[in-house]
Amino acid sequence: FCFSEPYRKVTYTKEDCEKIVTALNSYKKDLLNYPLNMDSLIGNNPLRKEWKKDRWDNDYYYKPLNNGKNFILISKGKDQKLFTQDDIIFKN
Repeated sequence: FCFSEPYRKVTYTKEDCEKIVTALNSYKKDLLNYPLNMDSLIGNNPLRKEWKKDRWDNDYYYKPLNNGKNFILISKGKDQKLFTQDDIIFKN
């Protein structure tokens, strides 16, 4: 049973985003706010360097909201365009 490449990219990007969200929540727990940008979250951790780009090699769109109390994290998906139907969105 073999999944198609587009299906795998969506699945793996969602899994990556879940890991990023877990790290974002840990960051907020420790520092009371979400980070200003992905670089602050990634820091010097070599295991997190892959969090800069989704499985289509697009930079993630990340933005803290409400003075760092909330966030939105978006993969642009296959079409590589932000705010379109194929976006993969995580927010709180």
